[in-house]
Amino acid sequence: MSAELLDPVSACDVSARRFRGKNKGKRWTRGDGTELAVIRLPLEVRGLDSQLRVAQLYWAMWSVKRALQRDARAAVDAYWAGDVRRDVDAKGWRVELGLSRAGMERRGYRHMERSRHLGRHVTKALVMHQADEV
Repeated sequence: MSAELLDPVSACDVSARRFRGKNKGKRWTRGDGTELAVIRLPLEVRGLDSQLRVAQLYWAMWSVKRALQRDARAAVDAYWAGDVRRDVDAKGWRVELGLSRAGMERRGYRHMERSRHLGRHVTKALVMHQADEV
């Protein structure tokens, strides 16, 4: 047997989780006089087929965004209308309505799966990122 297997101290050191200490420094903030630089890069799409594909992608993502906003608005309205449920278990009521990050992602996936045209233009990753923004 090797010496590494027989040494209990080295085995404990490897399996122990290491934590960083508390940050003693001040949190970084942008100075008052500091300006923010933004670079706008043009999206150059050559060819009519590529332009059509990009336009369809943007249009599909816009419809996903609007559907998620409509769903979120309806869920929030239901949350505030359910006075008794909210008083008894507010967190459980929010989870049941899908008012969480994962709930919104599931709603987006459902919209994509039920709609035939969205599946041709967007991916689940794009829908997930859009749901995180809503």
